[in-house]
Amino acid sequence: PARVQRVLDLIEIGDDLTLDEKREIIRTIVDYADVFALSVAEVTPVKGAKVHQRSLKGPERDYYYPRLDELERCGVIRKI
Repeated sequence: PARVQRVLDLIEIGDDLTLDEKREIIRTIVDYADVFALSVAEVTPVKGAKVHQRSLKGPERDYYYPRLDELERCGVIRKI
């Protein structure tokens, strides 16, 4: 199916694995392709999940804030 191929196209399997290990990983991905989100918009929130916050340093903020903004736009997270 097309979704399975899209998932496989997005996943990078390291060169440090044996051919048998790579085949096993690919089989697992094919079997469970429906649990992979192809975009942040496909991620669904978990009711009651709480995340404990900590302060971010400058470079961390620069990295995380755009990603958090995207998660918020897609409804995965919300400001409280």
